[in-house]
Amino acid sequence: YSVSNDETRYHLNGVYFESADKNNLIMVATDGHRLSLIKKSFSELNFTEKIGVIIPKKGLFEIKKLIESSTDEVYIAVEGSQFILRSGTYVLMIRLIEGKYPNYQQFIPQKLPQKIVISREVLLSSLKRVSLLANQKSKAILFSFSSSKLEITSNNPELGDAKEEIDLEYTLVPEVLIVSP
Repeated sequence: YSVSNDETRYHLNGVYFESADKNNLIMVATDGHRLSLIKKSFSELNFTEKIGVIIPKKGLFEIKKLIESSTDEVYIAVEGSQFILRSGTYVLMIRLIEGKYPNYQQFIPQKLPQKIVISREVLLSSLKRVSLLANQKSKAILFSFSSSKLEITSNNPELGDAKEEIDLEYTLVPEVLIVSP
């Protein structure tokens, strides 16, 4: 959902697959406004070298269809500008998007002074209800935090407003100051 459709920024028109280390795979997508990232560990993976490739959106749909319909093990390889997936008798070859993917790590905060604890189920159900009245074009939902509540609102000029409040645990994480002699 966060893959770009902008043809002028072709390197964002896919998902960036990167080997984090020997057994971890990172998948990143951005359209310039949102960023999606997932890091998965696979004990069966054994990357011998660091890879970073951009798989186009259409190719990802084909990969998904093949994986969902197959009961066999899936083998992947990158050879030149091709992503190769093999499962049973099927072989899928996808031409990779050439270009340099932006440094996504610079947009992910490393230290956050706030810590918020909230029930996943409560947040998800509130988001589903509030998103019904979100503007269809922007799909914007506003989060407003206070010391004990989260207010989630959306606005659609044609349909009206939606507002939900959720109890939460909100604390300011103290900075650790290390003093050396």
